[in-house]
Amino acid sequence: MNSRAKGLVAADVLRTMLGDVAPQAPGIAVAQRIKRNALRRVASQVLVVPRATGWRTFVAGTEMKVLFDDGVNRSWLVRMPPGSELPPHAHDDGDEECVVLEGEVWVNGLRYRPGDYTAALRGSTHHSVRTVTGAVFFLRTASPRASASSHACA
Repeated sequence: MNSRAKGLVAADVLRTMLGDVAPQAPGIAVAQRIKRNALRRVASQVLVVPRATGWRTFVAGTEMKVLFDDGVNRSWLVRMPPGSELPPHAHDDGDEECVVLEGEVWVNGLRYRPGDYTAALRGSTHHSVRTVTGAVFFLRTASPRASASSHACA
């Protein structure tokens, strides 16, 4: 059970607390260590997804690769070529966690570099996600299968 399920921090309180927190870029050594550890953890799982395979078209010329999806949560990568942009989108189906692994990405006007982390809470909106240099980032979200099954039960 996570802390939100226990009711330790209400979502609106968390949004207020994080609303004025600016992203902090780690030093180069820290960013490299975070990337190395994240890739090692992905590679050390029972399910190993080869680096060059499994990529498929996502949106606007970008690609995605699903690493894990148990029907509740999904772990996946997004690869954006230089100059690409994702369309505006809302996070209605759950929270999204993101760690930049390569390049840099601008989200709602804020720049994120390798090792930077951001969370988009349920109900929030990404008005702009773009990259000048190209980027690869790791995402953890609710599984689309979870939302499909909850709509089927409604």
